[in-house]
Amino acid sequence: MKAGLKISIGETKYLRIQENGNLEHVVFKVNGGYILGTFNILTVKGKRIPLLKDYKFFLSFKALQNELKGLNVHVDEKIFER
Repeated sequence: MKAGLKISIGETKYLRIQENGNLEHVVFKVNGGYILGTFNILTVKGKRIPLLKDYKFFLSFKALQNELKGLNVHVDEKIFER
């Protein structure tokens, strides 16, 4: 895993990967697949404002895993089975 990455799991079946600085990747599990959104985080007066930079839709978890390998992040599909 890249140095400086912070990973957290939300209650609505999403996974957030924060990089150093102002870049954040969020994986949402949706019916039929997964959405990977990349956000630039703007901080104004102490409040975080996410600005969507890019998004990708994946039909399979394996395709999503291959994309996350580029971030040096390994995620098991069981993480979304809570």
